[in-house]
Amino acid sequence: MNTILNKFFMLEVALMVSVATFAQDPVYSQYAEIDGIAYTLYGYTQEAEVTSPSSGESYDMYTGAVTIPSTVTYKEVTYKVTGIGYKAFNNCWMLSSVTLPNSLKDIYAEAFAYCSLLTSITIPDSVRAIYDEAFAYCTHLTSITIPNSVTFMGWYVFKCCYDVSSVTIGSGLMNISSGTFYNCNSLESINIPSNITSLDDYAFMNCDKLKTIELPNKLEYIKQQAFYQCRSLTSLIIPKTVREIDLRAFRYCSNLSSVTNLSTIPQSINASVFDTYSDLHVLKGCKEKYQNAEVWKNFNIIEDAEEILGISNIDSEAVSANKIYTLSGKRLSHPQKGILIINGRKVVVK
Repeated sequence: MNTILNKFFMLEVALMVSVATFAQDPVYSQYAEIDGIAYTLYGYTQEAEVTSPSSGESYDMYTGAVTIPSTVTYKEVTYKVTGIGYKAFNNCWMLSSVTLPNSLKDIYAEAFAYCSLLTSITIPDSVRAIYDEAFAYCTHLTSITIPNSVTFMGWYVFKCCYDVSSVTIGSGLMNISSGTFYNCNSLESINIPSNITSLDDYAFMNCDKLKTIELPNKLEYIKQQAFYQCRSLTSLIIPKTVREIDLRAFRYCSNLSSVTNLSTIPQSINASVFDTYSDLHVLKGCKEKYQNAEVWKNFNIIEDAEEILGISNIDSEAVSANKIYTLSGKRLSHPQKGILIINGRKVVVK
């Protein structure tokens, strides 16, 4: 009996020691407010993540301009700031600007969602991932630059950023995630990097002012409702690499008057993809294939497209006016200065 009691006593002591060790061991995380900013501090990695305050209300803690340092020191231990945590600045409607450190790696879900006074933000080229709705409803954000370092973006990252008119996307991404620019209805044009292979569901849905878009020549997938209700889109060139155009991808693009499809084999598409059937420009020798293909046969098929090749310089006086297109696929009767597609080749007209 005494032996059993001794074993229980020793076990209890061991548990008490373990709990005490857990409480003091710097391996485990702890909360701290340093210079007016809330952090979660991780002892093992000596990294810090900006977090929502312990009160749970960020909006009355962060106002005006906020600068996040690259390191913070707490109880004589220095931590590297590598993350903006979940909802860290969510609904900070009085936050006018924020400076992010070059040590930053991750911007987590809803980190800056509903920061309605935020007009600009510079994402450091150290950032590798931006998670779901990180900047959703930043209604006065006017421009976005995604650095080359970013290789992952979650869903609806810039959803309902109504004032965004300028977007630069870095070369690190392979896809534009679902709803990334959903309802960014001031966005007029965007250049998508050549390495993008997929435009996911709702990527540009309800971008009412989007007039031109150059699809990359490695693009394979245009997913469901990717350009749904982009009512200002007037022309479109579909690269030969595109294998799949999903449901309602270009539905309610009511001003789409010219589509160029550079694929030699018509993609199998659902009747919901388009609801406006205008001119369809196809490569030589492909007209009959498109005339026999469901949905595509509803267009006015014109066999005058040529494969887009490289880029070169040319004087405007030397340009023939026979087959001149803008990058968005609009045919021109006369050359204009800038980058055009002339006889199937990208050229710079001076």
